Amino acid sequence: MGLTSQEERGQVAIPVDNLVTGEWEVVGSKGNPHPNYDESAARRARKAEPARLVTRQIALGDVTDTLQRMTRFETVGFEAIARFA
Repeated sequence: MGLTSQEERGQVAIPVDNLVTGEWEVVGSKGNPHPNYDESAARRARKAEPARLVTRQIALGDVTDTLQRMTRFETVGFEAIARFA
């Protein structure tokens, strides 16, 4: 995605529902082409596998602790609630 035009003044309307359900990725650069354009295009062509991003499965009771750890930057990836009892 390139820079906006003078008429757009940096504002582009993006339908958030489409962004989320279509798993869009917004990529851009200013004054410099993306160094791995072919790789980026190939990545966008593949279907996303969100399960690969889950680094830890937690119980519902662990959410407060996880949120506190997030504020201290002590988490990596996604911690998914897998146990609700």
